[in-house]
Amino acid sequence: MKITLHVSIDMIPFYRALLKASVPPGILYEDRQMFAGLLTLATQENKTFAATLGLKTSDIDKIFAIYFPNFDPDVARENIDGNSSEARDINQDVLNILLSHIARDQSGQRAHISEMLCRIIAARAAEPGHLWVAMGFLERPQLTSAICRHLPTLALANDKGMRWKRYLFKQVCDMNGGVMCKSPNCGDCSDYHLCFEDVED
Repeated sequence: MKITLHVSIDMIPFYRALLKASVPPGILYEDRQMFAGLLTLATQENKTFAATLGLKTSDIDKIFAIYFPNFDPDVARENIDGNSSEARDINQDVLNILLSHIARDQSGQRAHISEMLCRIIAARAAEPGHLWVAMGFLERPQLTSAICRHLPTLALANDKGMRWKRYLFKQVCDMNGGVMCKSPNCGDCSDYHLCFEDVED
């Protein structure tokens, strides 16, 4: 089902309440805004937070603890009218491509927030329409900014500025020897505007 919000997500009381909470030290506003939008999507789609975002319940609890420590996750879940835990199937190849761009620390551990973002992007890419809308962003550039912050090598790899959902699925096609594009040269393709228009999706 296509995501259709009757009002802009920043006008939804749950979203606004999350962002009005006190800000923990060292936390970027842009990340709080991103996770507020993503959590708010669950209240609109009537799925659990975990199903909406492709995460485990423990990951959701961690998001609340880090970015919205004054919110009780159990109380927040009362904003969801339905109890559906059903999530769309995640394309494992898309997820693997995303995970391959996570930075690791000296012990080889992956950055947890970056890993959660990868799983969220893979889950939301399974939704129809624009990825930035499915991610609960207010505008296209916010998606690229989030990827630059948490997956900088992925941002660098998309050096032609292809829309993110198109880019990820094109990588899957290339990896599996498939054909997604109508032309071997982007500049000559009649669908150029679908992949590159506005640069940010």
